[in-house]
Amino acid sequence: MVLVGAGAEVGPTKAAVEGVLMIFIKSLVILLGFLGLVGTVWPGVPGFFILLVTGIFWATVTGFRAFSLGALLWLSFLAGSAQLAGFFLLRVKNPHPREVRQEQLKALIGGGGSLLVSGFLLGPFPGLVVWETFIGRFIAEPLREGFFWGLRLAIVKGLRFLTGLFILSWLLASVLGHLPGSHLQP
Repeated sequence: MVLVGAGAEVGPTKAAVEGVLMIFIKSLVILLGFLGLVGTVWPGVPGFFILLVTGIFWATVTGFRAFSLGALLWLSFLAGSAQLAGFFLLRVKNPHPREVRQEQLKALIGGGGSLLVSGFLLGPFPGLVVWETFIGRFIAEPLREGFFWGLRLAIVKGLRFLTGLFILSWLLASVLGHLPGSHLQP
């Protein structure tokens, strides 16, 4: 409550300004946290970097009461491990993404050719026999490689998303004041 009288200041109190500022900071941290989570699976957006910078910002704002330095190092280790696992998992048998795209293109062309030969020119069964006899080995390997590459990509995206979700949940629990061991009040 602000009293108006001789020499009294009129306007918001310091506590009110700090409260509004803290709401703004918490909103910013939550928004950046969700952006970081999306960035863990969206290509070109550095999701883990955004999450870690957001965690460091929140820890700094709260005087490292919300996140200790050890917790930040642990979250950095988790994010780095997920990134490295994804890097190596996607490069197993396919060291160059350009080669993967070439194989996928070959499979697409081969599949279209198979449809043309087996469906329209020779009929279903004779066309399939002819196509598999002459071209089948050309198609089978790229299709198999494309499938396993897609499976590895799905595993990597899932691992990154789950790690990002864990980091975000810890950050949100701290921001909202429900983190076990947190000294902050909501």
